[in-house]
Amino acid sequence: MKIKFVIIKGGTVMKEISLVEEKNEDESISNDELFNISSWGADLSFREIIMMYDEGELLKPELQRNYVWTKLEASRFIDSILLGLPVPSIFFAKVEDEKKLIIDGYQRIMTI
Repeated sequence: MKIKFVIIKGGTVMKEISLVEEKNEDESISNDELFNISSWGADLSFREIIMMYDEGELLKPELQRNYVWTKLEASRFIDSILLGLPVPSIFFAKVEDEKKLIIDGYQRIMTI
């Protein structure tokens, strides 16, 4: 990349400076592992999810907010389950030691 600076005083060009950035070969290499995402479907029962949480297999990352649902919101979610209404998916991310981070669904998991 080439950058050109021009110093002008009183309408007259006083000095021109050109900078050329040299590309380092190491900088052009990217870590494709950062973008290696795989997904899979799993039909986990509420019992399995509760057991996973109780056994410490599910972790709440710091970015995930704490439990904030009111009793009314939690009750409506349970009513939806009992009525057989569709429940949104819960998303996990695998981490070391076969543990999983709760990416989406923490409020639902804590309600059940």
